[in-house]
Amino acid sequence: MRVLRQVGRVTARDRARERAFLAAAARPHGPAGACWALCARGRLEAGQAAYGDRWATVGLSRLLEELAEEAADLGAWAALAEQALDFEDLDPSTAVEVHRALEAATRAGADAYAALLPLRRALGPGMRP
Repeated sequence: MRVLRQVGRVTARDRARERAFLAAAARPHGPAGACWALCARGRLEAGQAAYGDRWATVGLSRLLEELAEEAADLGAWAALAEQALDFEDLDPSTAVEVHRALEAATRAGADAYAALLPLRRALGPGMRP
């Protein structure tokens, strides 16, 4: 495993690699993508503060399983938010816009989950359906 020295501390993370990876995914989405990448980097830093480099010891299968769970969470939270629309006093056009955004978030979660699912076979029993 490659270990980097950052600000006097040893870490397994390569922040430049993370920034490039996130920026490539964000680029097609313009300003919203840049905001997403900034948020994702913030989440990485919060995780580093809370858990350190534990991610580097759990193995790829567990990390991919966690990612699949997060993808399923997109659908679950969107389904709840879609129902919460009933309790909001929104302009009809705003409600339609929110509904479409929730559908897009749900599709993104389903797409991510579908991309990860075949890896269960390749990586063995560490991943659950």
